[in-house]
Amino acid sequence: MKSLKLNSCYVLASAAVIGVVACSGGSDGKFSPTGPSRVVDIDVPQTAELCKTGPAGTYDFTVTIGGASLGSDVADLSPSIVLAADGDLECVTVFTRTESENAEFDTPASVTIVEDAAPGTTLQSIDFVSEAAPGSEDEAARSVTVWVNAFHDATATFTNIAVVHEGCTYTQGWYKNPKHDWPSGDLQRGTSFDGGASAIDILNTPPKGNVYYILAHQYITALLNVQGDADPADIQDELDDAADYFAAASPGTPLPAGWTKDEVTALAAALDEFNNGVTGPGHCDDEVLVLQ
Repeated sequence: MKSLKLNSCYVLASAAVIGVVACSGGSDGKFSPTGPSRVVDIDVPQTAELCKTGPAGTYDFTVTIGGASLGSDVADLSPSIVLAADGDLECVTVFTRTESENAEFDTPASVTIVEDAAPGTTLQSIDFVSEAAPGSEDEAARSVTVWVNAFHDATATFTNIAVVHEGCTYTQGWYKNPKHDWPSGDLQRGTSFDGGASAIDILNTPPKGNVYYILAHQYITALLNVQGDADPADIQDELDDAADYFAAASPGTPLPAGWTKDEVTALAAALDEFNNGVTGPGHCDDEVLVLQ
């Protein structure tokens, strides 16, 4: 018996029998997520592996499966990884394409993995291998999609680094970046701010000349910097005045009784100088994160 290769299909030929063993979806041997590939006698399950490295702690993920299924695939939709020490690398299986004998077709399944926020750290990178079909990653969304079929597995490695404030300050742009986790404390992205909107929604709302939002952006940023151990001594009076302002103001009433536009604008300017390091402990070096 001899083996022939015809148009990327391997054929076993003898005088008595010709059998197709497997066909690839292209000249590179990879399989298209939309073009099924002929499969006979799948003997070894293929998996999607999730790996994590970074500061010690517990990291939670959400997994979503799409594409084709053989009907007996196994997935862990809510995996967690515990790193016992800084710099550890731990991996878990989040998807398995199980054995299937004489399956007529095998089209890759997509595996999308999203990391939940981990306070005190930020996502540095996502590295992945996806040979069944091209994968993709979105670090801002903490998300990666890889593909698994009967012949190709996949891996995705999330690397986090610690946020080290060292008593310095960040600007509102740093806190608005979804890759950056806020320092631990009472004020977080979903915390309700004045009027019921979340803190992150307030930061993401363009002021359009409304002094309420102009001050709110700098006030929330300053509170987060203080929450991250920046010394507030230089702006404590302004923080107290801003708290009094927000007790009376709202987006629809940006100048409540007793307040003028100049007063609110001056408060915002003072807090802006603190957040940019003109006053106070100083700005964090180019807002660079430090790996512990």
